[in-house]
Amino acid sequence: KLIGFFGRVSYGFANKYNILASIRHEGSSKFGDNNKWGTFPSVSLGWTLSNEQFMQTFSWLDNLKLRAGYGVTGVIPNDPYQSLSRYSYSSGNYFDGSEWKKGLGAISNPNPDLKWETEEQLDLGFDARMFKNRLGVVFDLYSRVTKDWLVTAPVLYSFG
Repeated sequence: KLIGFFGRVSYGFANKYNILASIRHEGSSKFGDNNKWGTFPSVSLGWTLSNEQFMQTFSWLDNLKLRAGYGVTGVIPNDPYQSLSRYSYSSGNYFDGSEWKKGLGAISNPNPDLKWETEEQLDLGFDARMFKNRLGVVFDLYSRVTKDWLVTAPVLYSFG
């Protein structure tokens, strides 16, 4: 099961300054009992410098906008039940004294702390249009950090 709530606010002032903020709050049954919910905010800012009075002397510049943004996204695992103990008949065969039988072995340990993988991203950039919109430049610089990476690790066996 997946359930989510989403909200967004946008505001522009004087055709120069813009802000957009959003928040997502989601819950998924694919996670452990201790981390079913995740909250993912984002905010972006824009400043259209070409609409400022001090930029009006640059007649060759049609549009110049600075942008910045920060956001967090959440990732859900592809497979269900990853937070639970799971078993499979694929762990080989064993001889019980009279015949060979399929062996049942653990393929994952329980993990009640399994949580959302998150990606945090920071973006900086600008858009420029010049010479009666004949030339345009878009520049973006970003940094992305992944946390709590969802990866399947093999189960370690113990022989006694």
